[in-house]
Amino acid sequence: RELPVTFRGAPAAIRAALAELAPERPAALVGLGVQPEACFRLERHARGRYDGGRADNDGATPDALGLELG
Repeated sequence: RELPVTFRGAPAAIRAALAELAPERPAALVGLGVQPEACFRLERHARGRYDGGRADNDGATPDALGLELG
């Protein structure tokens, strides 16, 4: 499934996808991003936080949205 590249859109799409599977739940979710090479890699250095003023594809920043991780 392809997720929107937005701070509000991605979590909402994940919740909707999980709701479609109910009552079962996956053991894990694997997120793959875009990179220049023609392969997939798992991210090894995730920060686990929304950071700063960089805008998403909707032009929104985590600071402006007041989003919290978790």
